[in-house]
Amino acid sequence: MSVLRRALFSRRIRAEVWQMLADLTGTGMELGRALDLVGRTFATRSPGIRAILADLRRSLASDRFRETVRNYVPESEALIFSKFGSVNDADLFRAAARISRVEAEIQKAIVSAIARPAFLLLIMVVLLYFLGKDFYPVLTLVAPMESWPQTWQVVAGISLWVAANPLMLFLYLGLIYLAYKLVQRGYVGPFRKHLDKVPPFSLYRLSVGATFTFVVLENAAVGNAINSSLLRALSKDASRYGRSRIMAIAKHVSAMNLGAAAIEAGENFPDPELNAVLEAYSEQKDWVDNFRKYAETWLLRLEAKVKAAVAVLNMALLIIAAAFIAVVGRTIFGIVNIIN
Repeated sequence: MSVLRRALFSRRIRAEVWQMLADLTGTGMELGRALDLVGRTFATRSPGIRAILADLRRSLASDRFRETVRNYVPESEALIFSKFGSVNDADLFRAAARISRVEAEIQKAIVSAIARPAFLLLIMVVLLYFLGKDFYPVLTLVAPMESWPQTWQVVAGISLWVAANPLMLFLYLGLIYLAYKLVQRGYVGPFRKHLDKVPPFSLYRLSVGATFTFVVLENAAVGNAINSSLLRALSKDASRYGRSRIMAIAKHVSAMNLGAAAIEAGENFPDPELNAVLEAYSEQKDWVDNFRKYAETWLLRLEAKVKAAVAVLNMALLIIAAAFIAVVGRTIFGIVNIIN
């Protein structure tokens, strides 16, 4: 049951819940009452979320809030709540809300950027299917495929195969996607640094890196020391790739500030721009507040940054689509000429 509840407790829902609790406890309201009030707002909207809040409410009586909240949130937020009882409740929930909101915004920016190439790919697959199902079989009755130019035969052959094996096509695409995800999350070899420069791998580095930066920032804001122990704890929920990058920084963070440690690690993680600015801000007295202002501005530019990263991918797919349509058009006109 807790697994299902955790799945329902998405980033956006957590951001909303934590912000509501921050606002209520910020007025001086006792946390238990605040949990009851927020739970009632979810009574009809999402009983599962209300059950989570009720569980958190019960945990206050047994002084197990830190342990209970860990069942429903990733390590990045659980570390924030590790300060529960020693830091103002409103500050804790506000920090947790910012982490959830940032993670959701990063995900939204990436999904928005890859929507166009994904849509183009889908259109091409659908077009191949209908050409192979209805168009090319008729043309082969007019003129045998063997008499067509080689390029026409290749496109027609692909279309006919797609129309005859749609399930196999989706199986192959699924296997390709699975292989990509395994490489994306698990490959940390010497060539990975080069992969991180091109989409979609660069998008994954940007996503993991930006999330890591904001999580560290909020942990510092609630009083958690930025040291190798904190970074080791943050790496627990990360993929193999994220863990390797975070631990590369952890090796140097005891001898220098976080930005300098990230630069010294030499992995361009979290992001070259963030690393340089973070190194400069970390030398200042109130660096957390100052860097947060910069980071929030950077987040507003994230969608444009991501779209620029996938511009090459968009262009490549557009060229392929244009070439495909040109070949189909030439096939039609060629068959018409044969008929005439």
